[in-house]
Amino acid sequence: ARGAGVVIGLDRCERGDGERSAVQQVEQDWGLTVVSVVSLHDIIAWVETHPEMAQHREALEQYRERYGVWRKYFPAAILLSACAATVTAAELYRYQNEDRITVVDWVIPAAYLSSGYETLNESGQVVRVVPPAKTDTDFERDAPAARVALFTLA
Repeated sequence: ARGAGVVIGLDRCERGDGERSAVQQVEQDWGLTVVSVVSLHDIIAWVETHPEMAQHREALEQYRERYGVWRKYFPAAILLSACAATVTAAELYRYQNEDRITVVDWVIPAAYLSSGYETLNESGQVVRVVPPAKTDTDFERDAPAARVALFTLA
């Protein structure tokens, strides 16, 4: 039997070999898709929107920049439980982050909306696919066909 993928609760965004993250290393070396419930990046984004957690933001960012890993002694359980308590949506979203790592989360950071995403139900089934936003090049390429369609309708 061959594994199809790996689901991890928390992607700590640790360094793997060389410039790759540990998640990228598993995906590339083993040919498996790795999906995280939440990542260090997600927690930092969440902290940014919750003033009561603001005292943790700088430490999180400094550590991520310096080591690319999560300190083991950081109170992650406190952050995760607080985050889970605020979740009320029944839908999950699947998207790729800037490192091309597939992320499944209750929210999509605004920076990833234009890249397209999938909406999943509580069973993990895809219920909607939102394609990437069109670029200026896409609009220029599609303009002649749009003009023809417009005149065909008239």
